[in-house]
Amino acid sequence: GLERLIALMTEQKVGFGFDSKPDLSVIYVDVKQLDFAMQLACKLRMDGVIVDIDYTCKSLKSQFKRADRQRTKYALVIGADEIAKGSAILRDMSTKKESEVELDNINSVIELLCKKK
Repeated sequence: GLERLIALMTEQKVGFGFDSKPDLSVIYVDVKQLDFAMQLACKLRMDGVIVDIDYTCKSLKSQFKRADRQRTKYALVIGADEIAKGSAILRDMSTKKESEVELDNINSVIELLCKKK
C-alpha cells in the first residue's frame, strides 16, 4: 500500500514538495479582500508560483508573522485602495523594501524576482 508507494518514490528520488518555502505570501488588509486575494493566489499557483495565503482572516500583523515564519521570499499586500488602482504592494521579506506593482503584469514580476533568489 502506502509504504510501497513511499519506497518507490524514495527510490526514484521523487520529492514530496514539503521542504520548499513559498515564493510569495498573498496578504490581504481586510476580510473584504479575501476573495480577491484567493483568486489571485490560485492564478499564481496555476502559473507555477509557490504561493501561501492565510484563509482564517487573521490580522495583517499575524499574516506578516506567518510569512516570516515560513521564510517566504516576498509578500504581496492587497487592500481596497490597491484593488481600486489595479495594483498591489510587493514586499521583499528579507530587506523589507516595498514597491507598488501592477496586477496586470504581476506574473512576470514574480517570476523574475523568484528566479533571482
